[in-house]
Amino acid sequence: MGFLQLKKEHNMERAIQVQLKVEPNEIEPVMNKYDNPEYTVPCTNIGADYTSGPSGSFILYAGKDFDLKATKAMMNKLVMFDKGSLVHVEMAKSEKEDRDMFWKIEPSRVVWEKEVSDTETVTKKPYGYNSVKERDTDRRLDILWGMAFNNATRVAVAKHTISKSMGSNEETVKDIQDLTVRMYEVAKGLEKVIQEEKQLEQAIDDENLPF
Repeated sequence: MGFLQLKKEHNMERAIQVQLKVEPNEIEPVMNKYDNPEYTVPCTNIGADYTSGPSGSFILYAGKDFDLKATKAMMNKLVMFDKGSLVHVEMAKSEKEDRDMFWKIEPSRVVWEKEVSDTETVTKKPYGYNSVKERDTDRRLDILWGMAFNNATRVAVAKHTISKSMGSNEETVKDIQDLTVRMYEVAKGLEKVIQEEKQLEQAIDDENLPF
């Protein structure tokens, strides 16, 4: 199944008519590489064939399902609709000085009588978490802890090998415990630096993001 992410250079004032396949307020965001929330909205194209970009780009054929990638600003308007709603989605030009576009989200005038098929949102799938964000955060911390533990074990073993004495098991375990915590804090600090670099990258590339 294809997806569509509307961008200024290709989709400005090119509306697409969709039917929402899920309740918008049940969709959980996922943080993109710029640490901004991004929503995946399952839809059906109820209008004409829609070319996602310039010539040669992916075509969303009429009557076919696809995932609409939505920003927070777009989602704030989509949540006003219900599952099965027919919606006009357009990146429209703005006459206001403080912005050059806005999301024109309104009821579609297209006649479409097919009932929406059931589609599960991420929150209803058996992840065992309240949200995708909670799941991803927990998984990321697990990975950081595992890396810290593995590196701490290597350092502790190397330390006792160099001193030509493995020491007692208790001493080795104690070293691993202390080093794991310290390396975990270092890894979390590096993660913060990476996030700051992503924010800087976003600022540079902000022109390509519709908000």
